Amino acid sequence: MLCYLSQADLAKKMGVPAYTISNWEQGRSEPCIEDIRRLCEVLRITASDLLEI
Repeated sequence: MLCYLSQADLAKKMGVPAYTISNWEQGRSEPCIEDIRRLCEVLRITASDLLEI
């Protein structure tokens, strides 16, 4: 089942400001390894799935 999150919802679940998610999506910045770990945890996916490796 797919679940869609707004930038604000994802940011809240990750404990980061909403502009952080926006910056990642627009290529203005990249998540650090800890952000990737937390993102995977929140989305319930593996890092391999996230990074498509």
